[in-house]
Amino acid sequence: MRAIRRAFKFCRFCTLLLVIGAVFQSQENFAQSKTDASPTNSQQISKERDGQNDFDFEIGTWKTRLKRLLNPLSGSNVWVEYEGTTVVRKI
Repeated sequence: MRAIRRAFKFCRFCTLLLVIGAVFQSQENFAQSKTDASPTNSQQISKERDGQNDFDFEIGTWKTRLKRLLNPLSGSNVWVEYEGTTVVRKI
C-alpha cells in the first residue's frame, strides 16, 4: 500500500512538471512569434481578415419569431409577438 502511494505521488509530481514545462514552452513560442512579426506579415493578416465575410453565416432565408413588450419602461406586461420570414443576401 505504501508503494502505491509513493508511485501515485511520483506520478502527480511528473504530471506537474510536464504541465509547467508546457506552459513555459507555449509562452516562449508566443513571445517568439510576436517578435518575428514583420510589417509585411501583419499587412498580410489584415488583408486576410478584413471583415468582409464576418456575417456570411446569416445569408439565407430564415423563419423568425420576435417577442417584445408593447410599452417598455412603463411597468406593462403586455407582450406582442411577430412571425415572419427574413431574407439575407450578400451584396
